[in-house]
Amino acid sequence: MRHAAAATAAVAVLLLKLLGATAAPNDDTPMAPTLGPASAIIVPERPFLTLGADDGTALAIQIEGDGAAGFLPVRVEASVGTVDAPTADGEGRFVARYHAPQQRFPQVAIVVVELAKGTEQVRGVLRLPLRGSTEMPFRTSPYADVTLRVAEHTFGPIAADGQGRVKIPIVVPPGIVEGLARATDRDGNVNETSVDLQPAPFPRVLVFAPARMEVGRTTPVSVYVVEPSGAPVPESRIVLKAAAGQVRRAGGGSAGEARFFVQAPRLLGASPLALTGMKAGSNPKEAGAVGEVSVPLFPAKPYRLSLTPSAGWLVVGAGGESTIALSAEDEFGNPTSCTGVAVLVNHQPAPITLSEWGRGVIVVAAPERYQGRDGITIEASLGTAYTVREIRLTGGPPTQLTLELSGTQVVADGKSGVEVRVHAVDQNGTPTLIPGLSWEIGGGRLGTVRKPRVGSYVAEFVPRRVREGRDETIAVMASQTLRASATFRVEPPRARLSLTPRIGLYTNFGNMAGGTASVDVVVPLPGRASDLDVGLSLGYLHDALTAGKTQDVQPHVEIYQVPVLAIARYHLLLHPVELNVGAGLGVSLAYSRLSLARDNNPLTVAGTAQALALQANAETVFRLPPGHLVVGLRYLWIDLGRTSQGDELQGNSAGFVADLGYRVTW
Repeated sequence: MRHAAAATAAVAVLLLKLLGATAAPNDDTPMAPTLGPASAIIVPERPFLTLGADDGTALAIQIEGDGAAGFLPVRVEASVGTVDAPTADGEGRFVARYHAPQQRFPQVAIVVVELAKGTEQVRGVLRLPLRGSTEMPFRTSPYADVTLRVAEHTFGPIAADGQGRVKIPIVVPPGIVEGLARATDRDGNVNETSVDLQPAPFPRVLVFAPARMEVGRTTPVSVYVVEPSGAPVPESRIVLKAAAGQVRRAGGGSAGEARFFVQAPRLLGASPLALTGMKAGSNPKEAGAVGEVSVPLFPAKPYRLSLTPSAGWLVVGAGGESTIALSAEDEFGNPTSCTGVAVLVNHQPAPITLSEWGRGVIVVAAPERYQGRDGITIEASLGTAYTVREIRLTGGPPTQLTLELSGTQVVADGKSGVEVRVHAVDQNGTPTLIPGLSWEIGGGRLGTVRKPRVGSYVAEFVPRRVREGRDETIAVMASQTLRASATFRVEPPRARLSLTPRIGLYTNFGNMAGGTASVDVVVPLPGRASDLDVGLSLGYLHDALTAGKTQDVQPHVEIYQVPVLAIARYHLLLHPVELNVGAGLGVSLAYSRLSLARDNNPLTVAGTAQALALQANAETVFRLPPGHLVVGLRYLWIDLGRTSQGDELQGNSAGFVADLGYRVTW
């Protein structure tokens, strides 16, 4: 018997190869399905089954070709009936049992077995005919002999009873729709009639899809279709439709099989995904002509994590706690499980409780004492997804308040300001929040109050422009009894332009003396050199000298000078006055006139001269609204020398200058 079974199996293998019952191409790689070096075939113990007489058959699954070792069954499906899970029967061999359906009408069972080794996959496909057995009733002549021919088999003869009634047991292969009945009566008369066998529809489509699909991903799906007779439908005539997502033909299928790529929708709201396979041109309402499966969708890998605390603040030493809910989403926004998540609280591993839906719960408690941290950091990571959240810590009611300033003096130009820093702690020295912080400020504006950390408040105070310096006080209050303050000096801004007219007297402590007038125009240098002014000084000096009469000659000399100087001065603030020192360099233009009176006959000689002018000066400035009173002392050196008429003026023609001026600034 064993040798006979082996011979039968060998013949069946040869027959299946001739009929094209070979393995499906390997489609484990969605973008490039190719046939691997191995293949699979399914060999039934019996080439067909008769329903009602046979309850099933054994299936031998054989892996052939290079690399056949190591494959294991991963999926097995049948269009009608059921198949047990395959079991190993040697290297590259497996056995399974096919169980026939309860219905007894003719059918074809499409059986697909998928085996895998790592990422490589092979499939074996079997189309098993299931013949139907029944009794066909007839009415004919009494006692006539009746036969019924179905396909190549003739059933009967069976004699009718006296009323012409007869039932003929028949076996009908799938795809046969009519038979030929032949009745011969007692007189030898023969009557032949076509009989409609009325075949029942059966499932002729098997959609071989994975048990579930990942959203947004492309998955290979195969569709197997047979004709009512069991003949495979050409691959080009097989179509697949999806209720959502996208479908495109992959190619590479064998006869009776078409391969497709199905891109699942991105949202779980479309789950399960309905896939419909059929032969092109089939009536979808025809029973058995359409195969449908519903494939559940599952989310992609976690892409983002979210931590949602029940309390964003905890009070140190108060014994409170915050419950943080952890949830995960894939890259398309679908909720997914947090299973396998790692949680750190202040960089230390922490426990997490997961619900049956895959959401997590973390509980953190407020510390008993302040440890230098402003918050509790919660980190969660799952694969490449990562998130961090901080629960801020604060103390109890504030009991101590301090206020600090970034400087003690500021120029009140409407732009410059001073940074104000406020710190609050509770009775244990823990930095704490101030529920109702209020400010007392003078002339100026307080910028946005920032909170760089718990218990710290930082803002910038910009005073309004002032014309004279004063002390400014800023105060902050956390309550009616808790207050802090600080004072700083506000100085007026330097003028962008100042004009100083002066009048005074000069002398060289010799023969030269007279009145003087001048005007200075200066501007401050920018940036760090703003304490230094530069500009021009335009002056006027006049000296009239009458010498003693000699030999009836009375000489009279007048000298007019206009010194033009480039000047620089440096400011020294000596509150409440201002002291300036400076120097000048330029040229003095002079006009001299010598008058001689002799015996009442006047004689006048005029000439011009120009010479280098040097100046050193100091001045004291007093506030006198709307400007400043300036008291100055200068030493001006001008050596005119010889004039254009040949007269020579020796020595310093200027000297010490004492003047009084009034400065107006813009």
